[in-house]
Amino acid sequence: MMRSLCVCLIFALSAACRMGPSSVVYQVGGSASKASVTYTTPDGDIEQVSGASLPWSRSFSAHSGDFLSLSAQNDGATGCVQVKILKKEAVLKDAQSCGAFVIASTSTTY
Repeated sequence: MMRSLCVCLIFALSAACRMGPSSVVYQVGGSASKASVTYTTPDGDIEQVSGASLPWSRSFSAHSGDFLSLSAQNDGATGCVQVKILKKEAVLKDAQSCGAFVIASTSTTY
């Protein structure tokens, strides 16, 4: 029993290692016209875009285990900001916040 469990585990791990990167998209939208966007790259760097016109998006490749985070602060006195992290068009995580200078934030491990 233990031997077959080890063989299955080794097979699963080797299959996961063979899987290449997949497309990830960060999206920021909502009724706000501009937002300050902060996000984590697959390399672990933190990037910031001030005064981004909405809708805003960034695409890149990510590997299993990469930490992904996205936040947006409404730059105006009214409106909503919505953030989404997508994998192949499927929403992994999302968040929304409405009001003056509010922040919507989400994160996940890929």
